[in-house]
Amino acid sequence: MESENKFVLIANNEHELLHSFEQQLAHYQKDFSIIAVADGEKAIKKLAHDDISLVVTDLNIPNTDGFGLLSHVVEFYPDIPVIVMTESSNAEMESLILETGAAGCIKKPFAAKELAELVSNWLQRETDGGILRNVSSGMFLQFIEMEQKTCTIRLIDKVSGKRGILFFQNGELLDARVNGFTKGEEAAYHIFSWNEVTLYIQNSCRCYEKKIAGDLQTILLEAMRLKDETVVIVPMTVVDAGTSESNADDGYSKRRYHRIITKLSDFIYVEFLMKIPTGNSNHYRLNVIDYSNHGIGILVSEKDFDLLSFLKKGDAIKNVTFSASWALNTVDDVIVKHISKIENGPHAGSYVVGVETRELIIDTQHSKKRNK
Repeated sequence: MESENKFVLIANNEHELLHSFEQQLAHYQKDFSIIAVADGEKAIKKLAHDDISLVVTDLNIPNTDGFGLLSHVVEFYPDIPVIVMTESSNAEMESLILETGAAGCIKKPFAAKELAELVSNWLQRETDGGILRNVSSGMFLQFIEMEQKTCTIRLIDKVSGKRGILFFQNGELLDARVNGFTKGEEAAYHIFSWNEVTLYIQNSCRCYEKKIAGDLQTILLEAMRLKDETVVIVPMTVVDAGTSESNADDGYSKRRYHRIITKLSDFIYVEFLMKIPTGNSNHYRLNVIDYSNHGIGILVSEKDFDLLSFLKKGDAIKNVTFSASWALNTVDDVIVKHISKIENGPHAGSYVVGVETRELIIDTQHSKKRNK
């Protein structure tokens, strides 16, 4: 079932103030619901896994401060406006906040009604271009291209309930996103596979950088070509860390024997947040280089070598999102089974992190071939 309820994320470590917000803003629940968190790290996780329409943050929050959270939203969720709570009436500070990408500021102390009105005004902009229900996304979006419209389109798939967003400047498709993580062409392919959607049209676009190559028609045609290449999740058994050496060797041989080198039509990358020794969390998006029925090989190139300094065999990586042309799935954790340096080939000098999970991603085309 599709949902039209809008969620506002509030980040503030003053527990009494958060409780007061939740109580007083409950009167506005027909317009929006509040998700309250006490630090920036929790806010980033909520953004990754929940459909957030607007962020309200204090500057002084632990584990990624307000400026860090603001920068994260601007980089990864350019459509989501951020309102910053500040105690300063300094014009220079307000100017800095706005230059960093905030939609607005609100000076403490303030009444809950004042915040509610500010939030409502911003949320109304999400649909200032209207709402269309039970339509084909492809047909309508070609109209956007022909009319050279600048807009942000939010979509809800009627069947799965998944949410996506498309950014247009003068009729040109710049970028796309599905449920937070999948971006660019992969997200566009995913969205264009939806047969019946509800569209929310915003007559403005906060995205200015083109991250999708080719025009809309090319993307639509490629989406149709890829539509039968699905990826599914099935249960699997994981070899425990305490397995004997001989059994572990057998398991490794089995993984190696069934290993498949990925192509574009297989799953493309994984994304996750990793807590680092400083207490903050880093966001990683890493390519999947190969996989089997028993494990996945994640490619770590030079730009992400810092991950290797605090990741070791046996560690669990939490909330890992696996993304493909036609799949987006988050698993609770994966276990690091090995970290190996690549000595030869196009990825020489990089590393492969081999992980296993209690859920498995399989390309159905390969499954069909093996079953014949």
